[in-house]
Parts: sequence; structure tokens; C-alpha cells
Amino acid sequence: MLFKYWQQCGGSCCLGGMVIWAMSAFTYFYHKRLPDGHEEKKTYHPSAWVAVPFTLPLWAVAAILSAILYAVFFGLLLIVFSLALVAIRKPFLFKWLKETALSVGGFFLKINTQLLNWVWPMPAPTAANT
Repeated sequence: MLFKYWQQCGGSCCLGGMVIWAMSAFTYFYHKRLPDGHEEKKTYHPSAWVAVPFTLPLWAVAAILSAILYAVFFGLLLIVFSLALVAIRKPFLFKWLKETALSVGGFFLKINTQLLNWVWPMPAPTAANT
């Protein structure tokens, strides 16, 4: 079936790739023309926009493979956790999930609190606030 509709699919993929290539070329030349002190100016490698047609298929394949691996991993987790709940019949899984959630959540909350305190420091607690 893939080869039956290749003319339509291949043409649209090539058109989409050329549109993305044109967008990257436009972005490169737009930022190149901005004055040096401009706040939006970004410096890109001069041949970065030329490499887009070669790297775009690689990124597309990587995205498709990561989606497939994610689906397989999720399916395996569903099977393993279902079997663990049925076979063992002890709430060890919920205890483990609680400990994992608390450690991961605490890690990210600590990092985000530190980052936010750098930007917007929290006032020190006073006797009235405690």
C-alpha cells in the first residue's frame, strides 16, 4: 500500500521538506541582516540552512522510532504492572510508586524553587507568617 500511493505521499513529503528548508533559510538570512547590537540577533553556522534537507529525514526517523519505543515501553509496563498486581496481591507496588513519586517530585520542586528564588526571591518568614 505504501508503494501504491507513493506518488502522492512522496510529493507531499518533498513539498513539506522544501517548505521547512525555505523557512530555515529565511530565518538564517533574517538573523544575518539584523544589526550586531540587536536583541533578537542569533548567530547560526553559515551552512546550517544548507544541511536541513539532509538532517530533516534523520530527525523524522528519530521521532518515529522514539514514538514506537515509547508505545512498546508503555505496553510492557501495563502488562508487567497488571501481572504484578494479580500475581503478588500485596500493595508493594503502590508503596514503591509513592516513594518514587515523592523522590522525583521533591527533586523537581527543589530545583524549581531554587530557580524561582533566583528570579523572584521569597521574603524571609517572619514571626507573624509562621
